[in-house]
Amino acid sequence: MKAKGKGKRNGTCYRDAFYALEAFPFAVMCHGMVYSHAWSRFIRHAWVEVKNIRAIYDAASDTVLTEEQFQRIGRPKDIQRYSLKEAREMALKTGTFGPWKKEVAR
Repeated sequence: MKAKGKGKRNGTCYRDAFYALEAFPFAVMCHGMVYSHAWSRFIRHAWVEVKNIRAIYDAASDTVLTEEQFQRIGRPKDIQRYSLKEAREMALKTGTFGPWKKEVAR
């Protein structure tokens, strides 16, 4: 499968977040927009929310942030959340690691 989009690491955030979700099946994979301070604009991005410890794992940069830090730094918006089951279904259905829209699965 390939990642759609172009990110700081050539779009690997979708692939990296997908595999991280496999390691943390109780978490959720998120696709959305975050503010890039390097590019001074919002960009498409994927990350993993680990709710039971209120942390965000950015697999593309191998960074762990608290939810508060992530909100302050990334200002996430337009977020789509996927359980492990949903992420697997979407990856199989679309042939990519993302980004996806939940409507496609229905």
